[in-house]
Amino acid sequence: MAVEPSQPTGTSLLGSAFGMAVELSQPTGTSLLGSAFGMAVEPSQPTGTSLLGSAFGSGTVPANSDLSPGLSFQNGSGTVTANRDLSPGLSFQNGSRTVTANRDLSLGLSFRNGTLKNRKIGPKIQSRSRSLLRDRAWCVSHSFKEPPLLLGVLHPNTKLRQAERLFENQLIGPESIAHIGDVMFTGTADGRVVKLENGEIETIARFGSGPCKTRDDEPVCGRPLGIRAGPNGTLFVADAYKGLFEVNPWKREVKLLLSSETPIEGKKMSFVNDLTVTQDGRKIYFTDSSSKWQRRDYLLLVMEGTDDGRLLEYDTVTREVKVLLDQLRFPNGVQLSPAEDFVLVAETTMARIRRVYVSGLMKGGADLFVENMPGFPDNIRPSSFGGYWVGMSTIRPNPGFSMLDFLSERPWIKRMIFKLFSQETVMKFVPRYSLVLELSDSGAFRRSLHDPDGLVAAYVSEVHEHDGHLYLGSFRSPFLCRLSLQAV
Repeated sequence: MAVEPSQPTGTSLLGSAFGMAVELSQPTGTSLLGSAFGMAVEPSQPTGTSLLGSAFGSGTVPANSDLSPGLSFQNGSGTVTANRDLSPGLSFQNGSRTVTANRDLSLGLSFRNGTLKNRKIGPKIQSRSRSLLRDRAWCVSHSFKEPPLLLGVLHPNTKLRQAERLFENQLIGPESIAHIGDVMFTGTADGRVVKLENGEIETIARFGSGPCKTRDDEPVCGRPLGIRAGPNGTLFVADAYKGLFEVNPWKREVKLLLSSETPIEGKKMSFVNDLTVTQDGRKIYFTDSSSKWQRRDYLLLVMEGTDDGRLLEYDTVTREVKVLLDQLRFPNGVQLSPAEDFVLVAETTMARIRRVYVSGLMKGGADLFVENMPGFPDNIRPSSFGGYWVGMSTIRPNPGFSMLDFLSERPWIKRMIFKLFSQETVMKFVPRYSLVLELSDSGAFRRSLHDPDGLVAAYVSEVHEHDGHLYLGSFRSPFLCRLSLQAV
């Protein structure tokens, strides 16, 4: 059989295993299914929809409960399977012959006579040489849609400049914030979990040890990131290097719930990031941003754009861990819905938020909650208006120039940049434009708060609402900010 695509990057091609040709030309994100009886199927449908064929005879076309994220096609010994994201990779099997595309290679594939040819990666590759299919990760490229225009509720303003800085030069990198009553807690870049009360800073926990002065010290020191208040007056904390912890801030007791050294489904956790907890404290949903890159190399993860991140579920009673969604590109902030029927997860380098259903009729399914955002989302937290706050330290200006959008299709420039410059140097070229976005409960943009030059609120990682104020966390700044909601 011959399968030859002519489609934009990110589309998905599926055919049968028995002498059929399928040619596809449709918008990114659509999926194509046909039957196994020598037919050609040419769809024309909007992005994100799924075209499903019927099952008859020995040919079946099943789709999972989410329809679009995963599907498979089988007839006899011939199987064509697309991975959960459809577009990043596919595999073709007929009898003993197998051709598998690296899930990062979405540049357009063709299969003929047992060879795989990727037009932009190199010459024909023998189908059994799996190792040759794993080209350097820096060759990954993907295309963004044109960013939304900064108009209407997204129109630039300076509302974030009305915030006041708290504890300036007394703590560094207060990534995430939680309150128990009126007492505030955060984690800092030097590996501490601290209590902030009456203008005083008190260390209540450390998960590592050492001098904790540079980024190279982080793996030993630990780096507390996501932090949440539990139902029993304790804190749940995600440490990028150490794992999940429960901390009693009053007794200064630390309990390790899940170590990062524990492999989950055969993969290590290299970058535990954020977490969200059920109201009864039973389950924790958390992100592992990468199985390859650590937090100290987050810029390499951003620039490389690999899809090795996961959303996981930890049961504090049974201590079981489940992978709810994998092949995510820099999964970051997470937030349970008020009804606890779904979890939102920010996919930072894709400028979107996914929704994963964890209970109810749609349990096990997933879809897009928001796509093509005006910036790269970090943590997600609830809003008193029934929606969600999203912090962004970098935007995708339109009109304007977005470096990450530009580089997404030019991996050779990425390689050159990191051969010539350190991460700290690269950060100096990233515009300090802070953006806070409030979403409705359906994912619509409700309002936006800006600091166009990061003059007051820089490198915003989280927006935590408490008692009529927004507390702005930062993964980098030596302070946190507080902004009165009445002022905006």
